[in-house]
Amino acid sequence: MSLVSLSVSNIPSSKSFTSPYLGNPCLILPSVKARKLPLQISTKTTSFPIACQRDTTTPVEPDLGRHSFPPGFTFGAASAAYQVEGAWNEGGREPSVWDTFCRNYPGLKPYVTLFHWDLPQGLQDHGGFANKQTVTDFKDYCNICFHEFGDKVKHWITLNEPWHYSVNGHGLGTDAPGRCTPVYGCSEGNSIYEPYIVTHNLILGHAEAKQRGQIGITLDCMWSVPYSDMFQHTDAVNRILDFNHGWFIDPLVYGDYPFIMKAVVRDRLPTFTAEESKMVTNSFDFIGLNYYTARYAQGKAFIPENYPTKCTDDSYVEELTSNAHSDIGLWNNGSWLYVFPKGIKEVLLRIKERYGNPPVYVTENGYGDLIKPGMTKEEAIHDLARMKYYKLHLAEVQNAIK
Repeated sequence: MSLVSLSVSNIPSSKSFTSPYLGNPCLILPSVKARKLPLQISTKTTSFPIACQRDTTTPVEPDLGRHSFPPGFTFGAASAAYQVEGAWNEGGREPSVWDTFCRNYPGLKPYVTLFHWDLPQGLQDHGGFANKQTVTDFKDYCNICFHEFGDKVKHWITLNEPWHYSVNGHGLGTDAPGRCTPVYGCSEGNSIYEPYIVTHNLILGHAEAKQRGQIGITLDCMWSVPYSDMFQHTDAVNRILDFNHGWFIDPLVYGDYPFIMKAVVRDRLPTFTAEESKMVTNSFDFIGLNYYTARYAQGKAFIPENYPTKCTDDSYVEELTSNAHSDIGLWNNGSWLYVFPKGIKEVLLRIKERYGNPPVYVTENGYGDLIKPGMTKEEAIHDLARMKYYKLHLAEVQNAIK
């Protein structure tokens, strides 16, 4: 799947406009020809943000181009093919034109991810990132990469979506290394302690990586919307964002975890020493943002019946795709992805307002689709739904900059 990579910085506060239709944001685009959205519509109503002409709710394609964004805003594209090819010079394989193109073509700058959940099994056999020794091992690995490739690579991403590695890999057991409390189906692990230890050591490992180039971290930043306007749900939004995004960004900006996490998780949440806190603070040059979708946040009561048995319970928030009135966005053919463009604007503004407006690269954003039975090649290529997805998300990025 092709991914759009964007650079966003110096985002001022947004100006909001409320549409009278479903209370949704409305992008005002006078004199743009209206078109129908070629997206599958749920049988429910939807809170999907729409772009509209003045005095109408007819969806349109935003009229966007390079001229729509300020100087210094960088458009880019990323490919994921090379991370799965492997064995690039084995079995008689010689360099392809793509190998040379990506290294040498003028203007192409490689952004190298150092860790995308692929820990060597030998380190996992000794505890992996649940063992603090792996922090030192990761530092040594980074230093080797910096020494060998630092003359060609000036932008490094230490960790890609570490939330998934910690939670899915060590709390739910759905991703490698497949650890969780046995009651959840794993042979070994502890779903309520281990994810916090792993995350703590990942953050320390990130901070240990030092190089003369630019170093960042890429986070999966799903947005959250209150299930209703009741306080328990509006408060739940801030809580789940702290448990998802703040868990990683707060230490890198403030040297400590979010207050709500410390209050709820208590002694299961590791603490930074004074020296570690100083080391992790400001240990990044940019934030990589992976944004795809959003969820409704439904607050749960802090009562014994809801006592956490795994790390995802600690927020006391249920993340849902629908509330009593609507889906969170247009549904993508059975996928986990509900289209909610406004979320990317809200994430960008939250990063700006809470974390001092650091440079941000949108490293992943996309719309996966199913190949329908009988679909021709021409029909698959004429992909209006994905085009619409990107245009509406770019419009929201533009709104964040205004």
